[in-house]
Amino acid sequence: GCSIRRMFRPPDSHRETGLRFPPPMITDWSMPRRDRFRAVGLNADLGEGFSHDAALLRSLDRASIACGGHAGSASSMARAVRAAVRLRVRIGAHVSYPDRRHFGRESVRLPVRRLEAALLAQARALARIAVRHGVFLEHVKPHGALYHDATRDRRVASVVGRVIRQLDPG
Repeated sequence: GCSIRRMFRPPDSHRETGLRFPPPMITDWSMPRRDRFRAVGLNADLGEGFSHDAALLRSLDRASIACGGHAGSASSMARAVRAAVRLRVRIGAHVSYPDRRHFGRESVRLPVRRLEAALLAQARALARIAVRHGVFLEHVKPHGALYHDATRDRRVASVVGRVIRQLDPG
């Protein structure tokens, strides 16, 4: 996925929207090089309708939460965000083609503007829920066919990039 980490604190005016990202963890450059990047973070996809989300969260550093394209709903997003906040797990948007029938596993040819609008709507829906729980989105991770198409098709990759920039214009 596409991880986003910015070096600023969002102004208060953006706290309501949840569309700005929090400051990153700062690497301690005074540490010996071999120790600086030793930790490995674990990410998993949540909010997709499986019963193991709560158990998985205990082992995660980051959770990519389904935003309604391939799976998820307002209530499943809120449950996942609440649980992640309780366990101090960072969250991000798990966006996908609007394809609930095939769980986002099939490529969908959409006009660029329609795909961009669908992905933005998904991420913003999660961002609004996150902000109500006092957190911000920290990454965007395309799901399934969208992820694979973005690796092969510049048009799709550009849409994903534009969506990320609109979520965090800084």
